[in-house]
Amino acid sequence: MHGAGGHSAGRLYTQDMLKYLGLEYASSIEQTKLQLEQRRFSYLSLEHFCPKLHEIIELRPILGLRSPVHTLVRAVKSF
Repeated sequence: MHGAGGHSAGRLYTQDMLKYLGLEYASSIEQTKLQLEQRRFSYLSLEHFCPKLHEIIELRPILGLRSPVHTLVRAVKSF
């Protein structure tokens, strides 16, 4: 699973909620591979998965709208 967090005030993000489920999120592709092998689940933030896309997503609060990059990220994950 991937995602980004912290760009909307008052919203709960997956990365923050994982600890309540007793899960640790990954901070690298290597850690993601290991977690997938061990427990068949991993969460990797867009910040670690694709830093440039993360930078663009982080413009959302400044622009006040959903970035077209969000659509691109959804398309990329389907490959």
